[in-house]
Amino acid sequence: MGALRRHQRRLLQRRRGLSGTSAAAAELRRRGKRGRGQPLIAVALIGAAAAGAATALRFVAPFEHGSWLIAYLVLVGALAPYLLAAGLDRLGVDADRRGRLEAAAWLAAVVMVPAGVLLDARLAVVAGSAALLAALVSIARRTPADAAARHRLAHDAIIAFMALSTFVGIGLAWSRPWL
Repeated sequence: MGALRRHQRRLLQRRRGLSGTSAAAAELRRRGKRGRGQPLIAVALIGAAAAGAATALRFVAPFEHGSWLIAYLVLVGALAPYLLAAGLDRLGVDADRRGRLEAAAWLAAVVMVPAGVLLDARLAVVAGSAALLAALVSIARRTPADAAARHRLAHDAIIAFMALSTFVGIGLAWSRPWL
């Protein structure tokens, strides 16, 4: 199908009556809306801006946990939501109200976990981690079962890695002598 021109592929897809995720992804590509509309993209942009601000602040006035904060904001605040949003777009999942709730939970985690670490309040770290895990579970449930295997595998691997990392973070926060 790679040798066919774009309009020929569209005609074949319409004639075959594609359904499910592949049809949704094809329709999004046709309308030029793939890569847009996932609320997690906004979280990624906010995370990247916060990482830049933290870097500038650390450069001007170094502070305890500064390197950790920058790494957290880059990886959890910017990179992970960007990759998850790209995966949802690739799998043909439309942005909806549930996506906005996931983004809100993710953003709450990006605020609460660093606040807990910087203020030595492990309960805030655990609460933020719980918000992040809730967002990950919701994202995993929105992932269509009939998606292309390689795309679903990559998307599920990111979700699993983030969940495992979150549990490691909870364990580290709990093992520290904070209150």
